[in-house]
Amino acid sequence: MPFITKGKTNWKLLVIVIILAILVGGGVLGWQWLEFKKEMKIPEFKLSEKIKDETVNWKTYRNEEYGFEFKYPSNWEIAEGEKAVTLFQEKKGLEKTIVGTMNVIKTTEEDLGEALSKYRESLKKNEELIDLTERQILVDGITTTEIYFKRQMEGNKWIFNSLVFISSGKDIMIDFMRDTISREEYPSAFAQILSTFKFIENETAKEQACINFGGTVTTVSCCKSVGDFPNSCLTGACGCSPDDSHQVKTCDCGEGKCFDGEKCVGIQEGEEENNVISLAFSCNTKDERTGWYICKTEDNQFEFQKPNDFSWIKNIDVITNCKYETFQEECPKFNDLILAFEKEHGCNESCLKAWSSNLSSWGAWSRVIVGETPFCVYKTCDCGAGSCGCEFFHTAIRGGDCYMIHSLYSRVNCSTAYGIGTEDFTKCEESQNKDDKTFQDIISTFKFTEEKISIRIYSGKVTFNIQDKSFEAEDLTGRRFLVITDNSTKFYRKADDKIIGWYNGFSDFANIMQNCYGVSCPLEPTVEGILQSDTTIKATDIYSFVQ
Repeated sequence: MPFITKGKTNWKLLVIVIILAILVGGGVLGWQWLEFKKEMKIPEFKLSEKIKDETVNWKTYRNEEYGFEFKYPSNWEIAEGEKAVTLFQEKKGLEKTIVGTMNVIKTTEEDLGEALSKYRESLKKNEELIDLTERQILVDGITTTEIYFKRQMEGNKWIFNSLVFISSGKDIMIDFMRDTISREEYPSAFAQILSTFKFIENETAKEQACINFGGTVTTVSCCKSVGDFPNSCLTGACGCSPDDSHQVKTCDCGEGKCFDGEKCVGIQEGEEENNVISLAFSCNTKDERTGWYICKTEDNQFEFQKPNDFSWIKNIDVITNCKYETFQEECPKFNDLILAFEKEHGCNESCLKAWSSNLSSWGAWSRVIVGETPFCVYKTCDCGAGSCGCEFFHTAIRGGDCYMIHSLYSRVNCSTAYGIGTEDFTKCEESQNKDDKTFQDIISTFKFTEEKISIRIYSGKVTFNIQDKSFEAEDLTGRRFLVITDNSTKFYRKADDKIIGWYNGFSDFANIMQNCYGVSCPLEPTVEGILQSDTTIKATDIYSFVQ
């Protein structure tokens, strides 16, 4: 029996009704029972092992308008509304009785945040709720807030409710209910449905990217932890046993190529592995102005500040041959660098396989600017019943090498340890919010110290900007640099390592470079200066060799 009718559902009203249902003690189920007889009792229901093992045979619901799909057991039914879809299971007999429901509601970013706040407030006031827990989970690779709780019914029967809030531009709310036999149980049906939930615009974009780059869309058996179009350039994504695998769409790029999640790229045979150099750092100097300690790496190329008792930053590594030149505008996914880092720090073959298979689902990449330096940041968190652990990888490029700053923390799960709304819970959250702010303040002090660089450039591949006194040039390896000069920059000619003449400043050097021919051009001029970013040099000396 559909209880949401196409075109008649007001999702805002739906959210309010669900909240009120919880407040008055009926739970989400109480709202749905309005369509049936109020006298109906909740039957005991246990998900069969057959359903657990045969999700591959489940039905698939797909909503093109709102861009998501999920699988659900074949013995459940589905009803669509204007901005909501309801999945439910009935126990059929003399009377129809709902034993499990799941609502998927499309909202807006503002109203999703408002709904989350109202839920938190209303749930704290309800003393009948048991095991009230708020945690972070991943849904299709997106870090998502889940609040779940239980309520004891007559006898030894329990009602389980889970509320999931998916933001990050998706703006989806999911509420799930079913009756359960034991208090300890977390319904496997809901966990399995969530594991199949995905946003189809991502799939559509990847499918089109595969075709655009000359690939062919195929279906193969890959690990259950990965979805459609996994990164085939990484090992392990499709290397699980048959029992731990399922059918997914992949991109076949042809011989000698692989799909990196965005495009078909060539597989470099015989390519050198990343060389990882772990840098020791010491924090011996105190900044009297801030009271924090200044920490410097042993190569004196990187420094940061931190309170004396704050130890989240664990490792700083330099990864050579990192194959990335710049990410001024967007952040590539440095998955290969994380695998190289983990291998350097003791991750064995099975550990590396787990990382390789789960990088896209365990966490996400973002891009931040610290000072004038762009960093790509990978964050992954795992919150269980008792504690939360998070890892951060801040990666920046310096002179062709990648610097990776690894941070790690583990702390108590406040909601589980103290219960939402208690005084200890408030104190716990305040303490953790303070730690989070301190960590962000530490990141703001990340700084690369001045690195001197000397490059030789091709005479015929220089573009001058006379007004800004700068030029773009290509070094002998093919890398492009922006060279910035000012009145302190020295321009001269050399022979046998001796200065034999001077240019009359930037304009004179530019004029000669732009109007020379053949042997009259300066021979591979040299630029010396300070590397301000991975592709920008502040020049101190520019000179050419006389033949």
